[in-house]
Amino acid sequence: MPFRAHESQEYQDFLISEQRKGIISGDLYHAMLPAFTPELNILDFGCGFGYVSVYYSEKFKEHDDFHIYACDYQIDALDFLWKRIAENKFKNITPFHMPDQSRLHCPKWVPVADHLFFSFSLSATDNPVDILKTIRPLISEKTLIHVIDWDKNRNHEKMDVLYPVRSRLDAAQVKDCLERTGYSVIRDYKLAGPCYAFTCRLNPENGG
Repeated sequence: MPFRAHESQEYQDFLISEQRKGIISGDLYHAMLPAFTPELNILDFGCGFGYVSVYYSEKFKEHDDFHIYACDYQIDALDFLWKRIAENKFKNITPFHMPDQSRLHCPKWVPVADHLFFSFSLSATDNPVDILKTIRPLISEKTLIHVIDWDKNRNHEKMDVLYPVRSRLDAAQVKDCLERTGYSVIRDYKLAGPCYAFTCRLNPENGG
């Protein structure tokens, strides 16, 4: 079976490289979670080599009262993230294995998230609707869900090779999946590059 685009070593290396900053700045992640709050819990879904987890570990390194839970179905990616954590002494990150890439069954010790990130990971699932349904036990009416992904309607020389258009979803498709599973977009970020981003939360009538 051929590798999917998100499984390639070159793509995962790119996601934690300096080259990434030329396409999508860390300023976006700052805008999504600009300030620390006590007892902060972050869930990094489809963490790969850990860009999101490491970003917030560094951002909030002066604090102790937070934790980042990072999951992925790729064992090799999790092994690499564990190595990064150990070598760099990143704080308060706990990676764990997700056996099914499209259904999130977390260990019972993973708490309800204050912020849940689908950072270039929702399009990597077999069925975004399934994953949006199965995250319900890990979110509350206060959870902010952040979606960042590559736009199939925008070409980019490098990304068209690393993450081909056929592997992507467009923003309208993702918003439709969110609407069908009971979520509302509360902020749409205007990005110039080949990606889109928005923040959403569960509708009150759906348990939020």
